[in-house]
Amino acid sequence: MYLFDSFHVITATVAFLTTLSMSVSEIASICRAVHQGTPRPSTTPRSSKKGTDANCDRDYVSALQEELDNLKNNLSEREKVLQLLGCGKAEEKTFFTGGKLVTFQNAKTECANAGGQLATPDTAVQNKALQDIVNLYKKGAWIGVIAEWSKNRFVYLNRQPVRYTNWNKGEPNNEHNVEECVEMYTTGTWNDKQCNVERLVVCEF
Repeated sequence: MYLFDSFHVITATVAFLTTLSMSVSEIASICRAVHQGTPRPSTTPRSSKKGTDANCDRDYVSALQEELDNLKNNLSEREKVLQLLGCGKAEEKTFFTGGKLVTFQNAKTECANAGGQLATPDTAVQNKALQDIVNLYKKGAWIGVIAEWSKNRFVYLNRQPVRYTNWNKGEPNNEHNVEECVEMYTTGTWNDKQCNVERLVVCEF
């Protein structure tokens, strides 16, 4: 659980810093506007006013920008560590694993507790990103697709029909009539599988 928590902290902080850095260039003008709108006694020495404005000058803004850049660089290094542990991005999705092997139901629970959901690639690009993680661990991984054999179809966890599939040759075959979940092989192809075996849990955020 620690790895998932670390992932959330890092990604949330990066998002915050990105927003904050966009406003750094406005700090000087905002700060000056505030000072200019603040009444001052007529006896205030001119040099004192300059001292106040000095807090809003270009050097001050540059120092703030430098500090933000340093924070971003530090976070970037930590993101690289996460990638080594199993983190990938594709389109609007980010995939992450802590390397744990669990049953399908437990995989869903782990991801939900982490604030995400079981990895569900619905494009070839997303499938490739997930495959890279699977190859890193050399373990098959659960994906958020399940069978509805009564309707002869596969659906996402929200019961919507799948828009993209990448079945391995000869699959799905519902061997022994017990295969209701779906795993990804290291080849990136899919296989229907019984849900009570353990596979790599990969979450998406």
